[in-house]
Amino acid sequence: MMKILSNSFAVLSLVGCLIMGASTLMAQTGAPPVNVISIPNIPLSITSVEMQQLDDGSFALTYSIANDAPVAASEFALTLITHNADGLPVGGQSWSVHRPLDPGSTMVLFTTLTGTFQPDDRVSISTLNAHIGDTQLDSDIPGIALAAESGSNQTIELAQSSWLSADPLWFPATPNAGCSTNTTVLSPPPDATSDPPPPAPPACDPIPFCEKCTTTAVTVCGSGRVLSVSCDGLKCICSYTCKTANQ
Repeated sequence: MMKILSNSFAVLSLVGCLIMGASTLMAQTGAPPVNVISIPNIPLSITSVEMQQLDDGSFALTYSIANDAPVAASEFALTLITHNADGLPVGGQSWSVHRPLDPGSTMVLFTTLTGTFQPDDRVSISTLNAHIGDTQLDSDIPGIALAAESGSNQTIELAQSSWLSADPLWFPATPNAGCSTNTTVLSPPPDATSDPPPPAPPACDPIPFCEKCTTTAVTVCGSGRVLSVSCDGLKCICSYTCKTANQ
């Protein structure tokens, strides 16, 4: 009898563990791996990239950015490009981070994604541009698109690109912090007796931003192969989709 009870307890314990891990399993199901395309001309490193499918079916990206430069970075823009299992472009998304990043430091970021993904998709992320110290560094969109298409993890091209901007949720990089939302840093409430803070400067120049978003879509999808482009010039977030073979 004791043996039966012991086995039953073991089964119940196993079921409990499965239930506790259900949300984690659900968050990772259907999310493809993400390839990092490094830009040697821009001293920012993208690491620890993980895409997750959330309970509502949407997707999100967690990743780390390290500043390898001897001076601080004030802004940097990223782009995500997706190809299907046949190597055909599906679409992409671009945004930027408007946070200071000191030399030698790392921050962990969480960004929601607008697109949908399949487990066998080929997804690549890269740095579009960065403002480091007093210098604006820009990568080459055709070079990134070519590296994403071939599955390469490096492009050495350097050219002028637009300034892309958005503001994802930010988490400080702390040892062994993991991805817990408990690490979120919240600003203290303003002092009621103090003057209100000045308005934040615009994240980007909306017209050039949206024009560059369209150019990026054409570069990735191909001429005449862009299905849709969505650009929010105020938040400086853009996404696009490419036509499939039968469209």
